Amino acid sequence: MSCDRAYTVTSAKMPHANVTALAFSENGYHMATGTKDGEIKLWDLRKATDFATLTAAGPVEDLSFDHSGHYLAAGSVKGADVYHFHGKTSLSEVAHFDATGSALAWLNDATGLVVADGADVKTYGQA
Repeated sequence: MSCDRAYTVTSAKMPHANVTALAFSENGYHMATGTKDGEIKLWDLRKATDFATLTAAGPVEDLSFDHSGHYLAAGSVKGADVYHFHGKTSLSEVAHFDATGSALAWLNDATGLVVADGADVKTYGQA
């Protein structure tokens, strides 16, 4: 595999905590970062600025945007939360699952969320 292009990414200083998880939206315009302090920040990569801050129930272990870019799942040691984008500028929590979320993956069309922690794997969503 060869890489023909190199990109310079603007450095985002986050002195408040160590980043433990990150995810990119489907179009690459937004990035979510999660920290060991439970803070989730949403970034507009075109402007290199953050535009929303959320607080998870515990240290963030994984983040995942669905394929449509309308939902963000955040897994922490205290559960998994799902947030919905409103006009790409703010989020609201739409679901909480009492399952430790060390790994997350969306089913097609955001119809379900797979949450894994060690040997325990659960699927949440439409039946």
